[in-house]
Amino acid sequence: MSVRRTILLTVLLALAAVAALAAHPGRGIVVDSRGRVWFLDTVRDVLWREESGALVAVRRGVHSDRLVLVGDSAVTAEEYFEGVLQPRLERLAADSSHPRRADARGLAEAPLAFLALDRHGNAHFVLHGRVLMLTPDDSIRARAGGLTDEAPVAAGLGADGGLYVVVGNRVWGIAATGGVFTVSDTGAYEFVSGVAAPSDTVLCVTDYATGTVHVYAGAQGSGRTVAWPWHPGGLAAGPDGACYSLEWKFRYGGDTRALAWASDLLGSPRVRRLGPGGDARVLVVVRRLGVAAPLVTLFAAGGALLVIWMLQRRRARPAP
Repeated sequence: MSVRRTILLTVLLALAAVAALAAHPGRGIVVDSRGRVWFLDTVRDVLWREESGALVAVRRGVHSDRLVLVGDSAVTAEEYFEGVLQPRLERLAADSSHPRRADARGLAEAPLAFLALDRHGNAHFVLHGRVLMLTPDDSIRARAGGLTDEAPVAAGLGADGGLYVVVGNRVWGIAATGGVFTVSDTGAYEFVSGVAAPSDTVLCVTDYATGTVHVYAGAQGSGRTVAWPWHPGGLAAGPDGACYSLEWKFRYGGDTRALAWASDLLGSPRVRRLGPGGDARVLVVVRRLGVAAPLVTLFAAGGALLVIWMLQRRRARPAP
């Protein structure tokens, strides 16, 4: 192997090593009633809050995909599930003789898929293809059934009290009255990363694999490709009738995985506001707060090159 090829291989391996340490792109983003955007940065493990274009690091050391709003504060779904849902469900399962708690039988042992928390404090989740709702008074109510028995990957609450759930890479709508329907154009999705309904007539769906944001207004649907190298990872509905997209540079886990470190270096993630009229603008981009990752990469690559150069020089010496 030539020295040039060896150097190139070493640099690529160093970049790949850094990329392997980079976290997956999170999907946690919510917008509170004051219009503040909360989102999770799973590269730096930081919970951010955006206010008028300014970023506030609310908490560090947070690594999660899901956010929920409790009042006007955001917490991870894991925190809410462990701190609130699980004790309630255990109590419900222990006392399933009450008529209003008939659906609670066996909940403590069954795997639950938490979906969303609405403004009334109702927690929505999926159990064996059924959408259930846990009320603040510890009652379980069935909202809908007939979904495929797969784990949901995303969910969004509708402005009219409905619920949109992504199961089996299809977007299912559960009306406030309990009826189930499917969103049109489901064949266009490859990997749905978010769904949000900011109003009764607007629905947004993000496809992480294709880098597309689908906007449905009434019976009309349109798709807008996010400019390379960005990919939409999460989606939230705002009180202003707009959708807010959490987007990351490059597609993690794909052919460009070795570029993941550059995503962190050059600025990622970002939040875009998608207006109901079709306008789109970037609200904020998380910039690199340090140079540790690129410096480690350079030192590792430089050290490897030095070792290779010394070995090549030793081999080139004439035999005594």
